[in-house]
Amino acid sequence: MGNLIKLVLTIIVAFIAVKLALSLLGIVLSLAKSLITLGIIAFAAVVVYRLVTGGPKALNGGTRRLLDD
Repeated sequence: MGNLIKLVLTIIVAFIAVKLALSLLGIVLSLAKSLITLGIIAFAAVVVYRLVTGGPKALNGGTRRLLDD
């Protein structure tokens, strides 16, 4: 009878641990999604800024500078 109680408790603890792990994974994934979105917005802002300030040459110059390094 004692083994049965231990088994039930182990199953309950494992179930709770899996639920916690899944919720943490969900939090991490939502953070990653928001970071990726922020990165895309920042990249678009840089492209627009370069286009506004120097035309396509500014973009090409930036690419060329990256390649030269």
